[in-house]
Amino acid sequence: MPLARPYQADTPLDRVVDALPPEAFDAQRLRALATQALTDDNTTIPGCDAASARTALRALAALWSALPPAGTPQELDAAAQALIEVGDIVTDLLDGRVTPAEAHRALAAHARPFGEYLLSCVPILMAAVADRSGIGAA
Repeated sequence: MPLARPYQADTPLDRVVDALPPEAFDAQRLRALATQALTDDNTTIPGCDAASARTALRALAALWSALPPAGTPQELDAAAQALIEVGDIVTDLLDGRVTPAEAHRALAAHARPFGEYLLSCVPILMAAVADRSGIGAA
């Protein structure tokens, strides 16, 4: 689990983590996109075929890969660097430079806390890769 900050009634809510929503609706949308893109499922997202889902996932991975290596609040540095690497892993998988098993192992290295943060995209992507290749999901 991520490191938990001890909260009291008078604890100032002045950290990035304090502004994050409790529900990860974007994570649910990513799950549908990754499932459709990586498993050639044309039914997960109505009106979107697997090729379009792969294009959208590639664009999202490119955004992650293009994150600046500096300039974020220091508490986000490690998570931002990991997200850059996750973007590269997804791109490599979509381009066929790594096998699904290799991508799964590489993603698993990022399925851990970064201070108070977890990258919610990592287990989602790992599950989609596992579904594609039949390997065990973490």
